[in-house]
Amino acid sequence: MNRREFLVGSIAAGSVLPAPTAAAAGRQRRSGGGETVTDQGKLAGLALDELRALYRYDLFDDFLPFMERHVIDHQHGGFMCNTDRHGRNITQTKTTWYEGRGIWVYSFLYSRLAKEQKHLEVARRSVDFILRARSSGEKAWPKTFTREGKALTGPDTAIYGDLFVAEGLAEYSAAVGEKKYWDMAKDIVLKCVAIYDRPDYEPTIGETYLGPGAKSFPGARIQGVWMVLVRVITQMLEKRPDRDLEQIADRCVS
Repeated sequence: MNRREFLVGSIAAGSVLPAPTAAAAGRQRRSGGGETVTDQGKLAGLALDELRALYRYDLFDDFLPFMERHVIDHQHGGFMCNTDRHGRNITQTKTTWYEGRGIWVYSFLYSRLAKEQKHLEVARRSVDFILRARSSGEKAWPKTFTREGKALTGPDTAIYGDLFVAEGLAEYSAAVGEKKYWDMAKDIVLKCVAIYDRPDYEPTIGETYLGPGAKSFPGARIQGVWMVLVRVITQMLEKRPDRDLEQIADRCVS
């Protein structure tokens, strides 16, 4: 069992391992991450119930209250993520990337961890914000917006932001029980694949890895795109089967 499986399974179920036999007492095993896990059910010196309490505190007593006070825009909807550790909004700029990711977080939170209407409302208002700013036609969303939702850039030349929005909408669809948002997510994914397959896709991608002035490289096949696509699509397929998305997922794996 690797470390991720160990932690996720333990935290999700709130379980503890059975008491070890005398022969097994004191034995230790290595988790996938190299940490020592004892047969008494401890990881890094903490029992599973202690780990669960720690993660619950980090999420519900630290992270979410900070988000509510300083990052969530209760006036216009969405998230002002350019915020320092003291809660100061360095800028009020919003991004397609973090609207999509925020929709996912609060939809998942509502569905799986804390079925409180306030969490779903945060997701809903971000959905409303980002859909109002959607580009027309077969273009990607702008990358950044003012707090009120006015685009600060033209349509993005990369598709990551749109894919994060699709991921968020699919999770939001499950939270509210409305298939139209899943369908919207599928349309976005198909649009993104069409953009990605253009021979002139993201000619400045080299600058991301090599810095300003890197040689133009239109149509590059980018590992990160395949990874994000397969991540978004497999989550969508967990909710309902779809042959079009299955074919794209197969292509990503290949």
